[in-house]
Amino acid sequence: MSPESEIGNIAKHFSGVKDPRIDRTKRHRLLDIIIIAICGVICGADSWVDIELFGKTKIDWLKTFLRLPNGIPSHDTFGRVFAALNPEEFESSFMEWVQAINQLTQGQVIAIDGKQLRGSHDSGIGKNAIYMVSAWATENKLVLGQRKVDDKSNEITAIPKLLKLLEVKGCIVMVDAIGSQEGIPHSYAKMVNKDHGRIEIRQCWTISDPEYLANIRDLKRWEGIQTLVMILSERCIGDDSEVQDRYLISSLESNAEKILRAKRSYWGIENRLHWVLDIAFNEDRSRVRKDNAPQNFAVLRHMALNLLKQENTAKGGIKAKRLQCGWNVDYLLKVLGG
Repeated sequence: MSPESEIGNIAKHFSGVKDPRIDRTKRHRLLDIIIIAICGVICGADSWVDIELFGKTKIDWLKTFLRLPNGIPSHDTFGRVFAALNPEEFESSFMEWVQAINQLTQGQVIAIDGKQLRGSHDSGIGKNAIYMVSAWATENKLVLGQRKVDDKSNEITAIPKLLKLLEVKGCIVMVDAIGSQEGIPHSYAKMVNKDHGRIEIRQCWTISDPEYLANIRDLKRWEGIQTLVMILSERCIGDDSEVQDRYLISSLESNAEKILRAKRSYWGIENRLHWVLDIAFNEDRSRVRKDNAPQNFAVLRHMALNLLKQENTAKGGIKAKRLQCGWNVDYLLKVLGG
């Protein structure tokens, strides 16, 4: 298995990212820095120091396909470069790569949701933790793209920008309806699940009347939105019960039963993306915080997660796969091959 062939596809899509450094500071090639960072995060690196250590440990292997004219960059170099790198360019390269290596399954749910990178705050300079909105293909189990929520804004402004960049024709797009706190019955469905003494009851109401939707101010910015959804969930365990209501918007026509089934897939973004990023990648504990670095490191995690999810021969979860990549170069190449 050749490192050049497995790395080549990644290099092709990230080679167009502009180098933010001035010429006299370019001791290391930008593409070398990006590829070392990607490989390092796949292999368990959660900081710039970790990535430098990975590079120094694997330098002989890395030299078989990277130039490395001045050896492995220091952790300060990794930090400075990714802090200065244009995050929109880096995200665009990521999305081009995803589209090139995967074909979306028609009709699957694309879940859009936001997550705070808790460790990205810097109280010393008054910087708040950033929010990243991600698009998750529930059947392909892939991050399709991400977008940072602008300061002094919220997810409502970031999600439309993300959707415009994605190729999701023929898929079901579902978004938590932030600010759309109205709904009247139009189509209705109910689902009851019983398991080990626990009862879960989910009821769904949908409305797609164009005149009604036209009067909801916050929906006007969502191109292609056809339906407003309310889901009432009740969970009963013994004498204890918990009731929760959720409001969503959807590109589907009004069909409560179909949307209720799709919503079950949507909840996978919490368990299969956000939870994995925290448990397997220590995202909430990451102290990467300077300038664009938190946003760009999030892209590195998403890329690593996509590659690790696509490799199905090894047993164990994502964290175990990261360890195996660090221990076994042949397995790392298999993961890099997608």
